[in-house]
Amino acid sequence: MACLVQAVYALDKDRSLTAMGLSPLAPDWYMPFKYKLIRVFHEEDLLEKEEGKKNLQENIKEKMKTVMANGISGLESQMSSVLELSSSHSVVGAVFKWSRMLSMSLIRPSIAPKVVVAFRGTIPFGDTLANDLAANIDILMLQLQHSPRYKVAFKFVKEAIDTYGASQVSIAGHSLGAALCLLIGRTLALDKVFIRAHLFNPPFPSFLNMGPCRNVKDIVKVKAIDGSAPISHGNAEENQLVLLQQWCPNVYINRHDPICESYIAYFNHNAYKGSVIRSLLQSWRGREAVPFHNILSAHLHYVDSPSSEGFMKAHGMKQWWSKDTHIHTQLSKSLQ
Repeated sequence: MACLVQAVYALDKDRSLTAMGLSPLAPDWYMPFKYKLIRVFHEEDLLEKEEGKKNLQENIKEKMKTVMANGISGLESQMSSVLELSSSHSVVGAVFKWSRMLSMSLIRPSIAPKVVVAFRGTIPFGDTLANDLAANIDILMLQLQHSPRYKVAFKFVKEAIDTYGASQVSIAGHSLGAALCLLIGRTLALDKVFIRAHLFNPPFPSFLNMGPCRNVKDIVKVKAIDGSAPISHGNAEENQLVLLQQWCPNVYINRHDPICESYIAYFNHNAYKGSVIRSLLQSWRGREAVPFHNILSAHLHYVDSPSSEGFMKAHGMKQWWSKDTHIHTQLSKSLQ
């Protein structure tokens, strides 16, 4: 799964390689695993047809102003420097399908999903950075459900499910892409659709969790991301918890990655036990917010790489296919 996510990064890099007449890199990341590329979606898919680059830049500027007004500092100069670099052509996700022809076999291995929808994370340079930063701001503000990237990502996954069936489709993502998968998986679970997911270094905005709640009755209104009417208090809310607990994604964490390390405390420490119950739908300065990172069950896979290796390695993808990586696995539940 990690290699298919890396293939999405490679697909984006191939834009410049093929323009220079060089061979693409992406096929080396999916063809050895007997998958073929059947669909790619770009940044241009995130925009309405009538919305141009100018409107996109205005949208990013507005997000930046909102973030600064809410006291999240340090992003203004970064955003200003890359506004002119935003591109409507960068690759943000892809759909892969297992190929009988490549495998030279009629029988697909049971561990290999028929279809994988994969999403890359943030690329910290080049013409993709502005749009990636805009999506990351949505993560910080728990507004990812309103972002164009999520809406298109959900559409791609839903189309794959409608075509092949939920049992035949897996989703995978890294960092920002993992956040998309978390929100997609939660939304589908509330609709009684449980999809396999592999989430590498998903962000955990732990500063938004200020402590445990008292009990299940502290749950506020739970609402599907599609904009349907709020669910009334009472048994319906507890039914939502039951549905969410049945969805058990694979979450891959590095203990020395500050972006995702809090998932370990979230599942293992009592201080975090109630944070999922406290608010499945929070409010961020008057606007509905969805804490995508609050999940009830997970197969938690984590590594203890030396902290001396630095952030880039701890948050990077290479560790998840390296033979030298020793991965610990546990089944974790936030409601015990």
